[in-house]
Amino acid sequence: DGPPSSKPQREEDRKIQELQKKLALAGHGMSVNNAAVDELVLVPRNWLTDQLNEIKELEDRMQAQKRESDYALEQKEQDLQEQLGTIMQERRHEKSIADDKFDELFKRFKSTNERHAGAMSSASGQFDQRVREAQDENERRLSKEYEKQSLLLDELQGLREQHEQHVRTLEQKHEAQ
Repeated sequence: DGPPSSKPQREEDRKIQELQKKLALAGHGMSVNNAAVDELVLVPRNWLTDQLNEIKELEDRMQAQKRESDYALEQKEQDLQEQLGTIMQERRHEKSIADDKFDELFKRFKSTNERHAGAMSSASGQFDQRVREAQDENERRLSKEYEKQSLLLDELQGLREQHEQHVRTLEQKHEAQ
């Protein structure tokens, strides 16, 4: 059989050749002829499977985080829309009250004019003065109501712009993630 030191060497060479054949069959396009055995890395299948599973878990967690972020953003936008709706409803209610008050004042003014039409001929100068004062008062009240409505509208527009800025900020943060 020859010297004992050459037998283990031949056995090792035979194992290397078998391993290269197996790699060539399993390589599917990988050039084993160009790669020496020392250049290849053997990885336990369990470890590789564990790593792939961990990667899948991380991808799943990342998708879950994205869904949670999307949901939180949607909830925040819905809350802001509800708040905006409430504010708009309050403004409509306040406007309705102001309109009713104005209508009532106008009706009273008209009624007063009709009741006193007969007595006006003797005191027309004095009555004209009172009418002008009442008109000035109504115009002043109407002007105040108009100013209130303008301020409320400005406030509403400011809240809308603030909401839009907040949504843009959240979207930018979300995209940055």
